[in-house]
Amino acid sequence: MEKITFSANSPTGFETVRSIVLKKLKTAGWNQFPNNFHAYFKDSVELEGDKRAAEKRFLILVNEVFWQLITQGIISPGFDPANPELPFFHITDHGKRALEEGDVFIPHDPTEYLREFSKTVVNQDDVVVEYLKESLRCFTTGCFLASTMMLGIAAERTFLILCAALLDSLNDPKEQKDFKKIYENISMVAKTKWVEDKLEAVTKSNRGALPQNTITHLSGILHLLRVQRNDIGHPQDNLQIPHRDDVYVYLRLFPQYCLTVEKVKEYLSQNKV
Repeated sequence: MEKITFSANSPTGFETVRSIVLKKLKTAGWNQFPNNFHAYFKDSVELEGDKRAAEKRFLILVNEVFWQLITQGIISPGFDPANPELPFFHITDHGKRALEEGDVFIPHDPTEYLREFSKTVVNQDDVVVEYLKESLRCFTTGCFLASTMMLGIAAERTFLILCAALLDSLNDPKEQKDFKKIYENISMVAKTKWVEDKLEAVTKSNRGALPQNTITHLSGILHLLRVQRNDIGHPQDNLQIPHRDDVYVYLRLFPQYCLTVEKVKEYLSQNKV
């Protein structure tokens, strides 16, 4: 693990420490809160400035991160029957899954998630990113209903941007007129069906023009989030709260959805359909 610089005055200290802790949890074999900088972090962190102050601040933030990981269900108090309480802990089944699924797009680490998102989706829409940030903030605090709502809005916004690009690239004036009417209508169902049918036709007439599984990536996550958003976005007697694991999966899928949209937009910008 490459050493990361940390100073006591860093404005992003918590985010930095959280990323370090999550990375080390994968391989460190810890079973109790790390309370000694040199024993646990000397190989991965370079203290900057006043080293004594930086070390003290770092360990305070480590403690805060571990308490957040408990509330998120990544770790749980107790290691074994002989050590059933804090500072001993164990990684939960959900935590193992999250830690084993790679270094990118882990919702429990919003800072790293957004950094990787900016690398993957180069031409980001600022509005989409703000909704995504809010969704991640909600997820890390256990507000799964709100997280799903925010992500659903981000997905719809992304889809509408694709619709605008498709409208501009249509070659047939009648087709463009027909789709413009659908595009300006409130119905997302009609827009989704029209876009799916059109992109499927493009794929059939020009194999390889669009990324593999374009329709699956687009319609799958959009439908999932749109249905979820509609289900929870209206007052009702039997409100179904999304489960943490479900929202976790939605957030993991979202970058691929945005990347597919970006590749389709790139094709449409260079080709009339």
